Amino acid sequence: MKKGIITAFFSWCMLFATAQSFVLYKEATTKEKAPLTISKTALIKDIQFWKTTLEASHVNMYHAISKESLNQLENKLLTQLPKEVSINQAILVIGKMAAALNEGHLGLPSAKISDSLFQQSLRFPYLIKSSNQLGWEIDLDISKEQYLKKGGTILSINGKNIAAINQLYGKYFGGLASWKNQQVATYIRKLLFLHGVKSPYYISAVNAEGKKIQFKVKGYNQQQADSINKAMASIKRTQIIPYSFELLPDSIAYIRYNNMTNDPSNPFSQFLAESFTKINAAKAKGLIIDIRENGGGNSALAELMIPYFSNKPYRLTAGMKWKVSEPYKQFMKGSQGGKEEPAFYFTMQNGSVYFYDNKDLKKPLENSQRFKGKTALLIGPNTFSSANMFSDGIKTYQLAKVFGTPTAEPGNDYGEMFNFMLPNSQIIARGPSKMFFRADGNEKNSDAILPDVLVLPTKNKDAVLEKAKEWINSKD
Repeated sequence: MKKGIITAFFSWCMLFATAQSFVLYKEATTKEKAPLTISKTALIKDIQFWKTTLEASHVNMYHAISKESLNQLENKLLTQLPKEVSINQAILVIGKMAAALNEGHLGLPSAKISDSLFQQSLRFPYLIKSSNQLGWEIDLDISKEQYLKKGGTILSINGKNIAAINQLYGKYFGGLASWKNQQVATYIRKLLFLHGVKSPYYISAVNAEGKKIQFKVKGYNQQQADSINKAMASIKRTQIIPYSFELLPDSIAYIRYNNMTNDPSNPFSQFLAESFTKINAAKAKGLIIDIRENGGGNSALAELMIPYFSNKPYRLTAGMKWKVSEPYKQFMKGSQGGKEEPAFYFTMQNGSVYFYDNKDLKKPLENSQRFKGKTALLIGPNTFSSANMFSDGIKTYQLAKVFGTPTAEPGNDYGEMFNFMLPNSQIIARGPSKMFFRADGNEKNSDAILPDVLVLPTKNKDAVLEKAKEWINSKD
């Protein structure tokens, strides 16, 4: 491919990243009144539509499960259903089939009518910070009773221990085990609703003081949600802000990078210039970049940071495969107001695969504000998508020392997602159009991004941050 076309292609990628809310087939599918139930026959047609759309647009749909096995799963799920199927049941069937493809980006399908009923229901009143097989650590207790505070741990719900819940509901998510566990904890309110598990909830837990307690708690309703959202916005403001900087007491610079989006009130380029001016003026001992809560976004934005702390050649990905299909052409055209961009994609034959081989390493541009001291990158199970790619490039080419736990997905991953609506149920499903190769080019490596220094989280202190600070203060 010619250099000019490559430049135009990546410029388009940056612009198109903002157009992902468009739903393919929505205009042709949406009825005046969304259905609460559909027949099993209609659901079978929706499943076939889902498979056909993914087979057309996916680079390799059956990389984790054979077509025969997926069909067997479909038959098994359908035999358990009545002749008339609720939309919630349909969502769960599509969800399990999507999860069988074993990709973290596919997520849980949704439907407007189901979401509306969910908003009106009494919802499970806890936000979860972290999840493992033993329990869920509480980030926020939004119940009226307030039996648990931040730092408490839920051990079981309605007599089911957390390991059993993670296993039961983890079947609706693809990806690595740590990612599935975290997704279950994040979506537990929706999952309980979809399965008909209603308030009140019987909880076994360990509170923040270490005392084991058991109690009954009611869900919160729609009227309570507004005030709760305000409290959440206040308490979780560090995660809402995409990026922030502070100079820690021991003269270590700390950048919390939560989201790869550009804040118009504080553009990322401006944030970087101002932050690194302060870092160098303070003669900081070291720099810590924390992407443990970064779920991705525009990787081109993240690359703006690299020249500020490294002059080593690197690449974030060794290339990608992009499936050419009519569904994705229609998605791009619809999301861009009728524009057929990038032009080369629309001229390619449906069913073909565009392959981009990124052999060359990129040399960071010279930067007068480059920090030349020790730099640490913090990663974890919530490091996902473009943040995963960012950490892969940094780890592979040793641009910084990486601390924490493995990331949420493999270095080789499927992305460039699009949303599409199923004709009978009006369920919104997702599909990928690209496969991205990990930075070292090894297509057979299915591992997540592994840290240089594995640091398991602890309850009472930020062990990962402390370990990075210890390394910076050491003479190594």
